[in-house]
Amino acid sequence: MTVDSNYFQIDESDPHYLLISETGDHPEPDDYRALMRRWLARVEEFEQGENPQRFGLVIVHGRHEHDHEDGDDHDHEHERDGDREAEFTKLINDFRRDYRDRVSVACSGYANIYAAEDIRKWYGEGEEGLTKMQENMERFAQYSFGIPAGVFTDVESAKKWLIEQASVASPPATNGHIPATSNQQLATKIGLFYGSTTGVTEYVADRIEDAWEAITQQHIMPINITNIDDAELLTTYKQLILGIPTWNIGQLQDDWEIVFPELDNLDFDGIQVAIFGVGDARGYPQNFLDAVGMLGKKLRERGAQLAGYWPTEGYEFTESKALENGKFMGLGIDEVSQADQTEARIAHWVTQLVGEFKLEAVVA
Repeated sequence: MTVDSNYFQIDESDPHYLLISETGDHPEPDDYRALMRRWLARVEEFEQGENPQRFGLVIVHGRHEHDHEDGDDHDHEHERDGDREAEFTKLINDFRRDYRDRVSVACSGYANIYAAEDIRKWYGEGEEGLTKMQENMERFAQYSFGIPAGVFTDVESAKKWLIEQASVASPPATNGHIPATSNQQLATKIGLFYGSTTGVTEYVADRIEDAWEAITQQHIMPINITNIDDAELLTTYKQLILGIPTWNIGQLQDDWEIVFPELDNLDFDGIQVAIFGVGDARGYPQNFLDAVGMLGKKLRERGAQLAGYWPTEGYEFTESKALENGKFMGLGIDEVSQADQTEARIAHWVTQLVGEFKLEAVVA
């Protein structure tokens, strides 16, 4: 057993996986940097080996239950948590952009061990709760690392699953970037771009793609905003659909934070832009969909015509920068507490956009 930080212990004794155990109380960014360095070292060993062995990660999550008191100490701790989460977000995004393709080839899977009582507490009783947690973890792992994920309550089941996953052929590595000059290759005049940290906004973009094709019989391709070499590509479309989650406490998501300064140099005059946002109204009621408002106002300053305004009925929140004349400046999706409404909201919004974009729906 080797100790990498105050928070993680890593066991590399079996070539099939890294066994990672949480042993500390509060993780710090440096703990995750140490973990990522060890993970990438194993990826490099795989790439340089004559007979490489794909390997997976088994992460044994600890239980952390803290009762915070009210007052200055609680406010200070909340601020520290926000700063840590912002830095964690940047680490995940940087790791995804720089190493996802390499990891997806070398690694067989991402297995997470949680106490059964934690799964019940977070996702509910029975198989339904476990299934929901599995879906969320799979979405995160596929988006961030390009590998499958599993949720387990014991280590042996996780190890067995990873060995099975190692027999599945690894995907070819691709860089995923779309040069600014290749707009002619895109099979639509409507651009669908998004930023995403954990894969939730990508998931919503994919559902919008499905709804769009079902209604219009036209192909539309979701593209991560950082996978284009020049943001000027956005101005080559007549209509745009842009997805942005609100991250941490009312902040821009990291992909969009990178692109945002480039918008000041672009002219969106004559371009219709519809925005969809992902937020957590229950956890962050005072900042729900803030990033939608930040992006919408910026694009309107640059000449864009905003489309797809959405009613606030059915959402429970207290404040939002996305509000304008009693409506959201775009579609609001809450996969945390209102996931059961996502599909219907997307279908209604896409139908609305077809009309606002003056396109024709195809009646099956």
